[in-house]
Amino acid sequence: MAGFPVLRALSVVLFAYVFVTLFLGSRAQNWLQDVFHHNDRVFNQLEEDHTRRLGAQELKFPTVYALGDIHGDFNNAIEVLSFAGLVSDDEERHWTGGNSILVQTGDIVDRGPDTRKIFAWMNTLAAEAEQVGGAVIRLLGNHEFMNARGDWRYVHPGDIESYPEPSIQHRTKDWQAHGEIGSLLLSSYNITYFEKQTRSHFMHAGLSRHWAKHESEINDLGNRLLELFMARESIPNKYMTFWQSDGPMWYRGHANLPDEAACKNVKEILRIIDADRVIMGHTPQLPGIRQRCDGKIILIDTGLSSAYSGAKAILRLEQDEEYVVASAVYADRAELLSKTKKGQL
Repeated sequence: MAGFPVLRALSVVLFAYVFVTLFLGSRAQNWLQDVFHHNDRVFNQLEEDHTRRLGAQELKFPTVYALGDIHGDFNNAIEVLSFAGLVSDDEERHWTGGNSILVQTGDIVDRGPDTRKIFAWMNTLAAEAEQVGGAVIRLLGNHEFMNARGDWRYVHPGDIESYPEPSIQHRTKDWQAHGEIGSLLLSSYNITYFEKQTRSHFMHAGLSRHWAKHESEINDLGNRLLELFMARESIPNKYMTFWQSDGPMWYRGHANLPDEAACKNVKEILRIIDADRVIMGHTPQLPGIRQRCDGKIILIDTGLSSAYSGAKAILRLEQDEEYVVASAVYADRAELLSKTKKGQL
């Protein structure tokens, strides 16, 4: 038995300690105790060094997660982040993802009742993640812009009822620049995000070739358009092109183009923006997360809201010095999407 040698060794140590204590006096006893204490310090130092090395490795290559359209469904969002290991299982739902990066690609609002609750929760998670070296990156979807503009066609009655009476007036104010949600969108949300280590480009809808050439301007243009929508001001033409069907908030080419055209298109876009993959929500893939063109395109809107009853899933990007492994994570499994070498288009 493997445990017997250990027990014999412990018996020998215990016998030695008793012998020294009884027959050699207190001075020898103190010497033996010093030896034990020294060994404890050595073991503790080794453990601390090992933990520090693991922590440094983790910090060097954080895992990146991406969650698509939530559409007002707090419970389903909780479920997905919970089985991904990013939030606790208790009622508080605190961040447990350590130094991981979570990217939420927009469309928190509409179709479900929990808009305010989700925005507040994401804000809390972002603060908690930052405290432990992680990050929650929050992006804007076309539905955030629609609500800022006063387009409430898809607003769930429960969303309106979450405000005190007069609820419509309170909600209208909340989505203006000085409202709680409006100010949060203007200060803490963007259109695009580029994660440097995995060389991954995230946004809600997608980049056409034209807008890929103007990628560096997109966040500023989007922020200004959001301000104009909130103020109900007239929109200059250059901002309205941003809002058109082939603009950054509505483009669906990566999801809908035929395979050959999509792969040719994304290869050129990745060359322009110097990235390895584009990741987006916006166009529902109800069976689950879908990759195209050998992982150069990853579509993560699975319709997880009860309004769609699609798959509950989250994208996970694991990495080391050379490779990025993309997986679709579900409650009962993880499916490999792609394994690609960094910088190799």
